[in-house]
Amino acid sequence: WDALKDRWFKDFEYLKKYVAEYGDSRVPTNFKYESFRLGSWVSRQRSYKARLEPEKIKLLEKLPNWTWDAIEDKWNQGFDSFKKFVSEFGHSSVPPGFKYGKYDLNNWIRKNRSNKAKLEQKKIKLLDSIPEWSWTVLKDRWNKNFNSLKKFVKEYGHAKVPVKFEYKDCKLGSWVAHQRSGKKSLSKERIK
Repeated sequence: WDALKDRWFKDFEYLKKYVAEYGDSRVPTNFKYESFRLGSWVSRQRSYKARLEPEKIKLLEKLPNWTWDAIEDKWNQGFDSFKKFVSEFGHSSVPPGFKYGKYDLNNWIRKNRSNKAKLEQKKIKLLDSIPEWSWTVLKDRWNKNFNSLKKFVKEYGHAKVPVKFEYKDCKLGSWVAHQRSGKKSLSKERIK
């Protein structure tokens, strides 16, 4: 007698099959299951939560890894993976393409840096709490290398750094050579 209700339960069966096959209910948005647009259906359930009957909400919430806010959960999982990386490797410099679990951490970090203006304050604070975290990596790296050059000058009395020279944890010689060869692209402030 209630075709819409019957349809919902039929669609829910696709989700249960997906869960049985993949082990969780995190369906990618564009995913089709047996030609059914399951990802779109799951997204609609999240956005219609306020209109769903309590019985349907309970059924969805019983599924493994069900979430009402997939974007927030994905950010939190990325942050947890980042914290684990820092704990395991002792630094926050994630190499390009590095995957920690399911996450391309370098890409996750790059997106957060470029979207800082759009991030909530609590997320900014969480990232700021990571040791050695930086919002401006290239600028910070340049300044760190420049400070190493100043220490070199103070210690050796000149700035003629041999190309293969390493100073503490900095490949100072190649950095200085790069600054010289790329002078045209340096800002006036850096040239000074």
